[in-house]
Amino acid sequence: MTKTCSVQALLEGRSAPLRFETAQQQSGLPLDLFLRAAKSLARDRVGLLHKGLLFPKTMLEFCSVRILEKVSGQVVCLSEAGEEAFMTPRSARLVLAGDTVEVALISAKSPEGAREAVPVRLKQRASNLAIGRVQQDLVGLEWVQERRTDPVRLPIMGDWPVGAIVEVQIQPFGFLQARSTAQVVQMLGMPQDPGIESALAARLWKLPADFPSSVEEMASALTMPSLDAHEDWTDKAFTTIDGESTKDFDDAVYAQKTPTGYALYVAIASVADIVSKGSVIDQEAFARGSSMYLPHGVRPMLPSVLSNGLCSLNPGQLRPVMGCVMQISEEGEVVDYRFTNAKIVSQARLTYTQVDAMLEGDSLDNASVEASLLAAYRATMLLKKRAARMTMTSGNTKLVLNTHGKLDALVPEDRGPSSFLVEEAMIATNHLAAVFFAGLDLQVPYRNQRPVSQPVEEMARAGLVRCGVEPALLARDVVSQVLAESSTHALQDERSQILKALKPAVYEGVSLGHFSLGTPAYMHFTSPIRRYADLLAHRSMMACLKGTPRAQTLAHIAQCQEQSKRAHSAEQEARKLLVAEYAHRLMGQSLQGYATDVSNKGIWCAVQGLDVFMPSKTLELLGWRWSETQWILEEEVWAQGQSRSVVIVGVDMAMRRVDLRPQTVS
Repeated sequence: MTKTCSVQALLEGRSAPLRFETAQQQSGLPLDLFLRAAKSLARDRVGLLHKGLLFPKTMLEFCSVRILEKVSGQVVCLSEAGEEAFMTPRSARLVLAGDTVEVALISAKSPEGAREAVPVRLKQRASNLAIGRVQQDLVGLEWVQERRTDPVRLPIMGDWPVGAIVEVQIQPFGFLQARSTAQVVQMLGMPQDPGIESALAARLWKLPADFPSSVEEMASALTMPSLDAHEDWTDKAFTTIDGESTKDFDDAVYAQKTPTGYALYVAIASVADIVSKGSVIDQEAFARGSSMYLPHGVRPMLPSVLSNGLCSLNPGQLRPVMGCVMQISEEGEVVDYRFTNAKIVSQARLTYTQVDAMLEGDSLDNASVEASLLAAYRATMLLKKRAARMTMTSGNTKLVLNTHGKLDALVPEDRGPSSFLVEEAMIATNHLAAVFFAGLDLQVPYRNQRPVSQPVEEMARAGLVRCGVEPALLARDVVSQVLAESSTHALQDERSQILKALKPAVYEGVSLGHFSLGTPAYMHFTSPIRRYADLLAHRSMMACLKGTPRAQTLAHIAQCQEQSKRAHSAEQEARKLLVAEYAHRLMGQSLQGYATDVSNKGIWCAVQGLDVFMPSKTLELLGWRWSETQWILEEEVWAQGQSRSVVIVGVDMAMRRVDLRPQTVS
């Protein structure tokens, strides 16, 4: 009997793993021979040695998977059957995104849990090219892969400056290419280079750059189509409301008072009237999926001659639009609505700042525009009050960049009344478009968000009762109540579980509703210049208005979802890079840290606009101990809502990790 067979015999009939030490003693083999035999179990597909345990074949499934990566740096993989499994950082340190790997899938600990994948054999590298940084280790230079919880580290060939961001070709060698080396093929830049964060994020997430010349040429040759058949709205005082730097205007609003309430008109740039389905411009827009808004610039879905020109609702220019007219009662109910192909001439390009000032009493020197905006504001506030949308207390922060393109500050996003005017008008239009299509049972790209599970809802209700708060009737309102209690330490566990349970919205071909918005049907309809999903919806609406309803393919909807995730991931990537570089400049300084969330797992701390987590392991190494609701060090106490001096002691740029420590009181 071979040594492998003797080890395999120990696992026969078992339904649970066996400890390595126990198995070695039972085998009677010397440690080195037993270890060699245990490692070969996976190769022969009869067992697995992992984390000091021997897993029997009954707990395993051997199959091929494709490696994926998330913006957080975590590594997951997708089986041929479509199952998503996770890899621990240590297991994944030798694989790259896109690789095809043979793995052993370990049975999940619970029926709803994900299975863990352990690499057994690398079947195919997606690419031997990868991006990372040059670092100095004890024996020389090494290449460290970007954006990984536990990155690939390889010896690097050549003399390169420490910190350089480089693309390398991996020279494979050894099991799972464990003893590979990295050969630099291109230096992308240094951390101090202006705009390197956006450029690096674009490379990591494979964002398209310049448009092909054929697309640019066709876009430049396009002209305004005949609008004779479009409903004439040119006599209405439509205006666009956007940020100061916005160049592509894809929505405009107009409103007027009626005997029973308000008539709100929303005009959306009709890209479908200008860009033909299947044209090279359309194919390129489909491939991009959406515009990508990076900190140092926009990578548009359409060439600028269209996005900022022919398709944009520029002031004083005749433009085709997809129009939505809604009749709103004094109680904020949409009592009637309709969609139509229309044409408008925007009367003004206004900013949020200008409209906020007008709503507070300043004049725009245009009486018809002012009357329209006042009516639009009152109408949308009625919609907002009736909807009572979920309140998320963790406000968004805005990046403030200096002249070198580096982060100077993170400041809370200041939202005035005009931003809510636009938001409510767009949400209402998106909702009504989804209701229209759902009524026809038409397959289009709906935007769905699943509700939290019943156990999470019940936990939230119990937490509110414990705090003396009467829970609302609807699950969404209960969740909103808990999230609104941001300063209540007693509800921190409930808040944490809810935020984990709230899944991102996704594009799907059936209408399932949007939990956070509280709408039974929702979609993206108001930004066809920026999102291909909206363009698909417009084409379906135009077909319906002609009396020939047309669905969209699942392949098109899936592409919208995939590209939406990619654009969001790249935007988050660039943001994390800027934040890491900013934190690196703050290293060693005495800073004020405000504890926003405190638990036995650690402390979330707000420092100079950054949200940094100090894990319990770090605190315990420094002598702190957990006591009920706070961390204690001798006479010092740190609880939620308290500030104290902290210092950033390290920043791992490749892993986007900030190491924060409390300063002790001397």
